[in-house]
Amino acid sequence: FTIIGPPGSGKGFYGKPLAECLNIPLFTASSILRQSSSLDLTRRIDSGGLVDCPLVCDTLLGFLERRHVEGSHGFLLDGFPRTLLQIELMKKWPNALRVHAAIQVDVPDHVCQTKMMGRRTCEYCHRGFNVANVDTGGFHLPPLLPNKNDPECAKMSSNKPRCGPGVDWWTKRKDDSDPKVVEQRIRLYRQHEGPILKYYEQSGQLLSFTPRRGKPDIPRMQNELQKWRDDRQGQGYDTKRETLQKRSCRR
Repeated sequence: FTIIGPPGSGKGFYGKPLAECLNIPLFTASSILRQSSSLDLTRRIDSGGLVDCPLVCDTLLGFLERRHVEGSHGFLLDGFPRTLLQIELMKKWPNALRVHAAIQVDVPDHVCQTKMMGRRTCEYCHRGFNVANVDTGGFHLPPLLPNKNDPECAKMSSNKPRCGPGVDWWTKRKDDSDPKVVEQRIRLYRQHEGPILKYYEQSGQLLSFTPRRGKPDIPRMQNELQKWRDDRQGQGYDTKRETLQKRSCRR
């Protein structure tokens, strides 16, 4: 599977529980590229530019080949494919490593931009949070903050939350700090979005969500994803695998 949507749409936020529901790992294309490539390429990602498609495909294929285990249930890939050329190159991959179906997170640009500018990461526990509050146009997405008694962060502070807005160990990604870069990233995504969605929709392999409330939407998304998989049984998917994942999603 791939999970696709504009930057800031919540692909990583929603992707994790959806992957857990399907009993498969979640991989993020941009993180794989940052860890596997040169400083120049990392700067290209940070500036909002599109990375060379053959390099993207070669890097991701190498990563998936190293991670693939015979008999595994697949994976959910965040942020790939992003262009039709990447799809054409992917068709040359081993069948078990291709992205056969897509989950779309359909969120308007102004919501994505606000959420991108609100993203924060704790330097100590490495978890992601979001300080932005969106309450417009039917979208009610409150800030995503740690519980005041959160035990997971390694930063010790007596009688105070270990993570929280305003603390000096919360950081922003470079590509979330500049509004112009944020706008460029969303605009670049939209330029290539239509053909990607059409490719998966024409083959009946596209499931779209418009989450308006954030975390409360996740159970509904999980149930709809499972129903979608049930409806697609008999189209080349292994029945034993479907049964295992069905049980995992509905527990």
